[in-house]
Amino acid sequence: MVKTIIPPTLSPSEKLALLYILKNGPTYAYYLSHKKEKILETEKTANTALNALAHRGLLEKKKTDDKRKRKDYYLTLKGLCTAFSYFTAPNKNWEKIENITEKWGHLLPLLNKFNLFKKYDLEDYFKKSLIQEASNYVIFQATRHKNDADNILNSFIQRSMHRANADYMVKWNRVLHEDAELRQKTKWRLELDTKTTEQHLGELTRRLSQVFPKLEQLNPDWDAIRTVELNLQQANICDSGLVFDSSEHHSPSK
Repeated sequence: MVKTIIPPTLSPSEKLALLYILKNGPTYAYYLSHKKEKILETEKTANTALNALAHRGLLEKKKTDDKRKRKDYYLTLKGLCTAFSYFTAPNKNWEKIENITEKWGHLLPLLNKFNLFKKYDLEDYFKKSLIQEASNYVIFQATRHKNDADNILNSFIQRSMHRANADYMVKWNRVLHEDAELRQKTKWRLELDTKTTEQHLGELTRRLSQVFPKLEQLNPDWDAIRTVELNLQQANICDSGLVFDSSEHHSPSK
């Protein structure tokens, strides 16, 4: 089952300000309260919300490039992940994903992979996994290094590789074939898992030895890759716990 995700408690004004910055970029109190379509009713309300978000580490103040003394509020990685914890899939917020990626992809490079996952019909999986990993980061952020986007990516990869579904894994392999950086990080993650866990060691080793060499070829033998994944589907690989459409989801044998 999907774990219940409980977003951090924010006031209505704080949530409005946070999601506005997520989708539209850095801003300041006067703008939120004086634009044609007001986001917040008064400048005082906007200031209170922005300062509260900054105090919690979700925003940070930075000087603008112009000569004015004004400082804009920017998302931090924690703020970005907190904002995503309010998303659901499907959700109209996702309509702004390209804008979000353009403005905040430098904080969380995983966002830049969205279109590639969409290309191979893994859009819903990407959204659900991103929400889950972003929420986990917010919950456990105090025990991690500041702005640890790599940790989120590693958790995303680990979740993605522990799925007992051949059709899904073939799509994931197509993503890896096209994205050399993600492929290398995934390979490194699997190699690390083989050294740190005895669980599913045979399956991990087979994926490394039988799938990854093919993915590094210019024109992989996709039929051969599918055969390997069908064989692995029968193994007791732990599932990530995310619930998908019944036509996609395959429950591993107990």
